[in-house]
Amino acid sequence: MDLVAKEEDRSDHAIARFGDRLLAVLRTVRSAAILRMPYTLSRGYYFWPFAYDVADVNDLTTHERKLLAPLGRLDRLFAEGTGYLGWRAGIAPDGAWSFFVAGD
Repeated sequence: MDLVAKEEDRSDHAIARFGDRLLAVLRTVRSAAILRMPYTLSRGYYFWPFAYDVADVNDLTTHERKLLAPLGRLDRLFAEGTGYLGWRAGIAPDGAWSFFVAGD
């Protein structure tokens, strides 16, 4: 099975498991307000939201906490010792959506 087929299987599984909640989160992540947030450029991809590379919730400023509020409670978005585990999108420099994932 090639990489694209594996990603399609994972996407189908996520939609089946999370259903409407997944679609609501995707709408939030791709909304204009979220995409105007600071982003992280890592390994050639742009990651939204910027919290992708934040190691600990305590590293966030008050302003950053407010920016992340539409995505959910911070205690659910960050895992101690792991960092940000909420939904995030990765976008290639050409604008192609590369992934939409949550978790580790």
